[in-house]
Amino acid sequence: MKRKLQEELKQFADKVRSVRTAGEFFELIPSSTIVGISFWLLSALAVSPLYVLVRSIFLRYHDSFYVNDNQRTLGVYWVQLIRIIGFSGLLLALLVLVKFMIEHRGQRWLAKTARKHPVPLFLFLMLVWSILSCAFSSDRVLSLHGTAYRNEGLLTYFAYAGIFCCGYFICDKNSRIVITKTFVLAATTLSMLMLINSPALNLLLSMEYGAAFFQNINHYGYYLCLAASLAAALAIREARLSKVALFWLVTYAVLIAALIRNRSFGPYVAVVLGLIFLLIFSLSHVQKARLVVVAVILVFASLSFGMNLKSNYLNRETTALTEDITNIIENNEKAPRAGSGRWILWTLAADYTLEKPVFGYGPENLQDRYRQDNLLHDRPHNEILQLSASLGIPAALFYCCALFFFFLPFLKYLKKLNPEIIGPYAAVFTYLASSMVGLSMYCSTSFFFAFLALACNLFRPSGAEPE
Repeated sequence: MKRKLQEELKQFADKVRSVRTAGEFFELIPSSTIVGISFWLLSALAVSPLYVLVRSIFLRYHDSFYVNDNQRTLGVYWVQLIRIIGFSGLLLALLVLVKFMIEHRGQRWLAKTARKHPVPLFLFLMLVWSILSCAFSSDRVLSLHGTAYRNEGLLTYFAYAGIFCCGYFICDKNSRIVITKTFVLAATTLSMLMLINSPALNLLLSMEYGAAFFQNINHYGYYLCLAASLAAALAIREARLSKVALFWLVTYAVLIAALIRNRSFGPYVAVVLGLIFLLIFSLSHVQKARLVVVAVILVFASLSFGMNLKSNYLNRETTALTEDITNIIENNEKAPRAGSGRWILWTLAADYTLEKPVFGYGPENLQDRYRQDNLLHDRPHNEILQLSASLGIPAALFYCCALFFFFLPFLKYLKKLNPEIIGPYAAVFTYLASSMVGLSMYCSTSFFFAFLALACNLFRPSGAEPE
């Protein structure tokens, strides 16, 4: 083995010495190396919450007075790691583009490639439009870096793009599953530590009951709804109720318990919608996985019923939701407060979109506009409205087109559906459902783009080279 490796290194060194042009050098880099680096970058992203936990141990102060400050500090460390991963992914994407152009020089490849890869095409157009929106915004520095709390300016958008590229390069089924398992196990570990609710442990790890170190229950809720959906996907992937399926059902139970304790009702409703998605397509197209799907639903229903008996939280939230819908339909004086104040944010965001329909107010530039209407908010708590008001209507349309072409193969090839396809699509659907009442944030959106990209490859041949 050692001799074989030495021979391969010698052959590669000889090839490098014979290189005379940059094009020849790029041709030497194997696609498998790019895929391998992408795999390790996404694996690092998957375990990044555990990195934050470990990083918290080495902070200077660990008492209740400093918990919020510690969480903000950890947020900076976390977004820096995410940007490193994302920017590395962009470098890989640039390398793939150069290799592709060299291999196809003299050919009309642009239109053909665009038709073949519509999802990354429209996301790329959205990124380009974000750059233009940043250029035309009233506060370019804020648009570039984002606020100190959210850290989600244009630089983070580039990181999301790089993370998506990493996922899109990985067509190998085993690599995709390993990344998913790593992410779910990391989320389960974090959720177990949160559910323990030990005062000493919480101070050491800068955690709060229900929110962990995410600084807000909503942000943790968006992360949990994606993690729980992927745990369910891993369970139904086993098709039969085996020991492995039971293990993933246990992780699913932990994540659902954490989600209920999280008390962010939007992500909880999103998981319900994801389960309906899972139920419809699994029971109609995958007979072998029916028992596991039923088990997933029973776990969710049992935990919801059991944990609700003590707190009555779900009953109160369901009643409030019903009343809010009634108030909106009747358009009475209580309507603006519907959805914990979201309705007024949505209606104003629609107005802001019409005020600047082309480039919007710029990334992260809505806070001042909301203040003019006497509201201390900076986001409308709806990602589509957030995009249209911040980046302009074209950016929102590009995003919607990307999602349309993402789901198109799923609907087009219904006869080819299996548990390995339905599960990841259900997870993406669940996150998107939560985003209709939520907002983007580096601690959840980065994972969404990773798994959106991985799910894009479910209908591509396993092991296909990046192109």
